[in-house]
Amino acid sequence: MTTDIAHNGVIRQTDDGYEIRFVRRLRKPIEKVWAALTVPERIADWFTEMRFIPEPQLGARVELQFPEDDPPIVMANGEVIAFEPPRLFAWTWPDADHPPGSVVRCELAPDGDGCILTFTESNRRGAHQLVWGAAGWHIFLDGLEGATEGVANRWTMQRELALRPSYQAQFDALMAPDGEVRLNSDGYEIVFVRRLSKPVEKVWAALTVPERIADWLAPATIDPDLRVGARFNLDFGDGKHRTAGEIVALQPGRLFAWTWPASADERGAVPTVVRFELAPAGQGCKLTLTSRGPGLPHPGELAGWHTHLEGLEGAADGVRTPLNLEHEAVHERRYEAALASL
Repeated sequence: MTTDIAHNGVIRQTDDGYEIRFVRRLRKPIEKVWAALTVPERIADWFTEMRFIPEPQLGARVELQFPEDDPPIVMANGEVIAFEPPRLFAWTWPDADHPPGSVVRCELAPDGDGCILTFTESNRRGAHQLVWGAAGWHIFLDGLEGATEGVANRWTMQRELALRPSYQAQFDALMAPDGEVRLNSDGYEIVFVRRLSKPVEKVWAALTVPERIADWLAPATIDPDLRVGARFNLDFGDGKHRTAGEIVALQPGRLFAWTWPASADERGAVPTVVRFELAPAGQGCKLTLTSRGPGLPHPGELAGWHTHLEGLEGAADGVRTPLNLEHEAVHERRYEAALASL
């Protein structure tokens, strides 16, 4: 029976990172599509030059060549990890710089006069790799049906750039769920939960090393050093004098909490304690940010944390992300409406 299949890929989180998943209905019989996935001459028509040593079979070594890159790229450390003609073909991405590498998996099922392809690449890391990978596979898979007849499909950067925004939007929605507001008799609690692709050690540095804090939040000072009782201050470049907060909890790699370094003219209630908790999650980690304060939170606080957290994953690699004021303004309007309904 013919199945109606969405054309775009889907990005989702897994315990090991991220997965890109495409489900395509192809108007070619399963045997022809299998050949396009496993015969080097056919693979070159829709993807790139691919070799199997000694031949396409379970355990074979996988080599990819991208001769049009400058300089040309050769990757030679992949392995066929599933080979069940004509239903299942899977191999590890042959890039020695990123062990254990992602897994590319192709599953075929007959469907009327054609077949259904379920294509996944799992264990992806990092926002840019994920978005670019999804857009790239989208274009490559567009050429798979033609490749079954020996028709070459050519990837172009122009085509990929046109697709990246839609996959970036998917990734942003996945990575940036809204903060939750909880009200109690003592005031409020804001909670943000983020799944990050970076390991705990890198994210911990981004939360506690002043140079890294500046990459996603604001220039920070910790005096005299990182320990409970030390003074903690931030400079948002707004000219406001802030009374230094204090580090109130510190469990390396797990917990970091400090009192807010407030100025005299804060908008709305001033948060009392900001708390960051980390837990390993696959190859990455889970971050829980909690901000507590008296009364009701200001939408600007929610919008500020939401926007600053967009740069945390980059800061884990030492990449500075300037505050996006347009994003913050959009988030503030949204949170203002949400708070009005409480």
